[in-house]
Amino acid sequence: MRAHSSFAAILFFTMSSACSAGKSGGGGTLQSTQDSGTTPGGDFDANLQVDGASGSPGTPSDCAAATKYVYVLDQNNTLFKFDPTIKSMAAFTSIGTVNCGAGTQPNSMAIARDGTAYVDLMNGGSCQGVYKVDITNANCKGATPFACGTNGFGQFGMGYSTNAAGSTQETLYIGNTTGADMASLDPATGQVHAIGSLPVGGPEFTGNANGELWAFMPQGNPPKVAQIDKTTAKAIKSFDLSALSSSIAVSPSAWAFAFWGGDYYIFLQGDLDTSTNVWQMTPTGSVTEYIADTGMTIVGAGVSTCAPLSIQ
Repeated sequence: MRAHSSFAAILFFTMSSACSAGKSGGGGTLQSTQDSGTTPGGDFDANLQVDGASGSPGTPSDCAAATKYVYVLDQNNTLFKFDPTIKSMAAFTSIGTVNCGAGTQPNSMAIARDGTAYVDLMNGGSCQGVYKVDITNANCKGATPFACGTNGFGQFGMGYSTNAAGSTQETLYIGNTTGADMASLDPATGQVHAIGSLPVGGPEFTGNANGELWAFMPQGNPPKVAQIDKTTAKAIKSFDLSALSSSIAVSPSAWAFAFWGGDYYIFLQGDLDTSTNVWQMTPTGSVTEYIADTGMTIVGAGVSTCAPLSIQ
């Protein structure tokens, strides 16, 4: 997610006055079904053990082969596969350039269980729409029916969560970049269903096969990661990440967020950073720098609910 300059000005005022603002909405949830018949595969299968036997949460048979990885998008529309088991720049493998139209830039990304990435695209600072992208080759598959501005949503963070632990049905959640609104989005119909107001605005979401939804909120003072109640948008539990504050004077420049293997990966470029740094957060909220100064500005990260819940 890339912050707009207008949002940075709003944030400066907000932080200076030590208060936060948001909007409230209604409620709702949507389900999406994905293609079935493929099993997970990948470069590190031999070293990966997901909790439980084959078919347990994180490895159901409907998952496309490439969906166990994390994927990230930089501001230049380059799609990378990110392997969280590698603690160096070798973790990033370039897939290709996403081309969904001249002048478009990604703002956020979420990945469905069938291997489709849904990308919130901007053009000249304005919402262009949500587009489908193939994560295996970065090919753009066209726009979804979502219309920019629906229920007040245009620029937003996004992420999938299963509807229950072990379920193969999932919901796509979105949160306003310039506000605290949270909603669910059905990419097949473009419908947006308001849910409520988040603790802090401008979130990026990630989910998992346990039916959990988590949000990274770098506008908090300090930045926060919280598990979010999917029916109310309220925080179930929250962690303050003071270590991330050192890179932010006024506003983060770009941020993204992904769960994988029991830990959380934060892609953050503060306004004092020259490029994105990758941070790893444990389930108890302990955060450490994982990969420093990637040389990229990462604005979107996506991981499907097929990703492992834990590794051994």
